[in-house]
Amino acid sequence: MTLHPLGVLDEGQTQAVAEALQWVRLPAFQFELDWTGVWTRNRIAVACARPDAALAQLHDACASALGSSLRSSAWLPHVTLARNALGAGAELIEPLRWPVEAFWLVRSWIRPRASRHEVLRCYPLAGASAGPAESNPCAAQGLPDRLWSAPPLGLR
Repeated sequence: MTLHPLGVLDEGQTQAVAEALQWVRLPAFQFELDWTGVWTRNRIAVACARPDAALAQLHDACASALGSSLRSSAWLPHVTLARNALGAGAELIEPLRWPVEAFWLVRSWIRPRASRHEVLRCYPLAGASAGPAESNPCAAQGLPDRLWSAPPLGLR
């Protein structure tokens, strides 16, 4: 889920963002994804979150740390499921609880054939486990410097 789209940043701007986000201090929480559909304007299949005060607070805290005017009222929390999905059906889903113990700064290159994502930094939330790697939300992911690629997804 994208908490705050940043657009294209140079290395200096990326470093400034990484440093600013370290001051976001909020407790861990859970939210629910409860709706799926396809946005026809950009042909993206999404799962959307039910309104959640803690999720909006995290979004707003990131916006404030970055000096951004983007606030939760202009932001629709969602998970991208597939691109180029126009005409795909969407089924009703049982609400999916999503635990949030950390958030990440990720640089993405979205391309038609494949996307690439680079995790730059992880920021654990208060109350998240700081124990062994298997329970620490940042260490468990092998962060920082984790890269992954995703082929284009489409619903048929």
